[in-house]
Amino acid sequence: MLASVSEASFNWLGFGTAMGSNVTFQSRNVLSKKVMTPDIKERLGGSIGLFSLITVLSFFLLAPISLLREGVNFTPAAMSVRGAKG
Repeated sequence: MLASVSEASFNWLGFGTAMGSNVTFQSRNVLSKKVMTPDIKERLGGSIGLFSLITVLSFFLLAPISLLREGVNFTPAAMSVRGAKG
């Protein structure tokens, strides 16, 4: 936080989204620890299994939202507008 405030091109929107990302990642870790019981830990194969499960589920939850919001920008026409060589 201190390093980004002293930058000449400081942007509050970028700072807010970075801090929001930090909060969500830490919340995921805290919730994983609270949910973890010995029974679940044994079935998933440890904390790495739970972390993997949460990551995959979050992908399936957020992928449709991302596609609806951003659209598919990897068509040949969209890539040529950006100057990508094909």
